[in-house]
Order: sequence, then structure tokens, then C-alpha cells
Amino acid sequence: MNMPSEIGEKLLSATNNPAEYISVPSPEPGIGAIEITGEKCGGKDTKIFAYIGIPEHEPGEKVPGIVLVHGGGGHAFPGWVRMWNDRGYAAVAMDNTGYFPSENGWVRRGDSIPDNDGVTTSSGEADEMWMYHAVISAALCGSILRSLPDVDAERVGITGISWGGVITSILIGYDPRFAFAVPVYGSGFLGDAPGNIGRAFRLPDTRKMWLAEERFENVKMPVLWLQWNDDNCFSLKSGWESYLATRGGNAVTRYSAVDGMMHSHSHGWAPEVIGMFADSVTKGAPVMPEITSFSLSDGRVSAEVSENGGKITGARLFYLTVPMTRSVHEKYGYSGDFMDQTWNVTGAEMSGSSIDLPLPESVCEMYLEVGFTINGKSGVVCRYCG
Repeated sequence: MNMPSEIGEKLLSATNNPAEYISVPSPEPGIGAIEITGEKCGGKDTKIFAYIGIPEHEPGEKVPGIVLVHGGGGHAFPGWVRMWNDRGYAAVAMDNTGYFPSENGWVRRGDSIPDNDGVTTSSGEADEMWMYHAVISAALCGSILRSLPDVDAERVGITGISWGGVITSILIGYDPRFAFAVPVYGSGFLGDAPGNIGRAFRLPDTRKMWLAEERFENVKMPVLWLQWNDDNCFSLKSGWESYLATRGGNAVTRYSAVDGMMHSHSHGWAPEVIGMFADSVTKGAPVMPEITSFSLSDGRVSAEVSENGGKITGARLFYLTVPMTRSVHEKYGYSGDFMDQTWNVTGAEMSGSSIDLPLPESVCEMYLEVGFTINGKSGVVCRYCG
């Protein structure tokens, strides 16, 4: 099931080659704009649009950086760049579907890369596949940030939302230069995902080409796998398996499932835990807590937690007493392939760093959530048990 070696070699080559780009007029005040030379598509040259911003900093200071990878229905978001600039990061957000801003909105051009096809077209020539160009576009943006004189090339990370999380998950198996990664919603092991994404990643051609987990053994940078606990596009199992497959590469790697998060770009970049995680890697900020052990024995749930640099605020057990099923129905104000059930939640008593509580009867699926704060900001780390 490994990706064909020819395509793997092309992706590796693209991550190692310097990026070519030019500055272009930006429609957004205070944010720069660039056009990047992409890989050829069907023999024709391509260009990729991106917004780029550098935070205010002292002369001679080198700042950390981050690549911002949008998901389905999104484009290069200038507000996302500004948000990270405000955090002190240089940031670049590319359009990975071949669109460019215009007076008439986002438009495609003759030199665009392919549009998002949901990886349903994963046969034929690699340079005509959307995912191939999307992964390379993110790699090129990382190269651009590292080349800037005001950016510390050793402190450039990446985050992606939804399909952007999938792109990020694939890329980090090829590009070891990133200091950290935060795939949001999307991950590896997507044959377990619901809806169209799961169906796409169960197709033979897609499995042959785009399984991020095939290269997770190469992932050595810290990764925060961040998910919504009732996502209609991705499953907790996929994210948890991605965590298990990458946690050996770095002790800072974490898994977080957020209750009530919702699925959108604005919800995907909002959790404070993303900035906390990035700062712990690039700025020497406190490291997030970790659930260091977890066991089920004699009808009880037990766990140990290392606070590290955080302050533990509590623990909760989310669980189902019937097997999880999904169906397309209205929930949270829109229709999607959601869980038919609702998570049951019970608080967990803590004694120092220890958690102990009775195992609810007839549990079929569960995960433990540990809440914490760092410098007044809140987050959760989790341990899934299917």
C-alpha cells in the first residue's frame, strides 16, 4: 500500500528545493501577498497565491514562523495571518486550490494548480492530482519562511484545518524541517473517517497514494493532534491512532479532543491550546500536561497526569453505553454525518496527580479529558479508549 516511489521522490525533491516567488499587490492592508512558482501541472507552469506577514520585532531579532493550511471551501485567510502575527510569528497562508483574489472575489486562472477533488481522483499522473500540489504548496511556504532574514529557520511550524489537517499530516512524513505541527480535525488513518472523506480514503487508488500513516515513522517533531469530539467529517479513532503512531518521535506530542468545538475554519483556529503548544516548542513556554498512564481494572478507571508547566483544573470521562453509530441528520444547526448518540459525561476525582473513578456500566467507547491552564489560557489533553 506504499505510495509509488516515483511520487514519493517528487515530494521529497520538492521539500528540499528552494522556493521561487514574487511579491504582488496585496488587497489586504498590512499584509503582504506573493505568487509562488508551483510544480508543473500537465506540462504547464503553475502559480500559487499566498498572504504573508511578519510581526513587529526588534532589529536583529529572529521570530518563529508558521505555515497556515486551509481546508475545503477555504482560501488564503489574511485574518489567520494577522492572528499569528499578533502572537509574534511570521505567517504565510497559501491558497491550495488554485484561487487568486480579484475584484470579483476568488477566481481561478490558466496557471492555477488543480482544485480540491476530495482525493477521489488519485490515479494517473501525479502532477495532475490536487493533493500532490496541495502538499507541495505547503512545503514551499515553509521554505519561503525559512529563507526570510527575520525568521528563525529552526522555529517554523505548520498547522492545517480539516483538509488542511490532512495535507499537514501527509507533509510531515516527508518534510522533517518543521519544528512542530498541529493538524486540526484531519489526521492519518482516514479509512475510519465518516462521510465522504472516509469513503474517499477507502478507495484503492487513494489508499495507494495518500495514506499519511505510511510515513508516520519519519515524524520526529512535536505534533498536537486536535479534534472535535462530535465531528461529522473525522473520527476520534483516526486522530488517536495518529497520536499513537507519532508520539514515540517526541515527548511533547499530545492529543486533544474538544467538546463543543464545531467544524469550521474559525472554530478550527480558535482553541487557545494551539498557541500554547506552538509557544512551548518555539518560545520556551511551559509544556502542556500529559496523561502518563491509563488503566481499566476491577471496574475502575485510573490515570496519572504530569502537570509539566500547566495547572490541572479538573478531569472528565466522556463515554457511550451503546455502540457509536452515524447517520446524516440535522445537528448543531446543519446537516452532516453525525453521531446518533450524545456523549455521557461524568466528573473524575483527582488526588494530586492521580485520577480514579468508577467505570460506568455498559461502556462501549470513552475518552478521558484533563483540563489545564497555562498563563491564564485553557486547554485539554485526552486519552481515547475505543
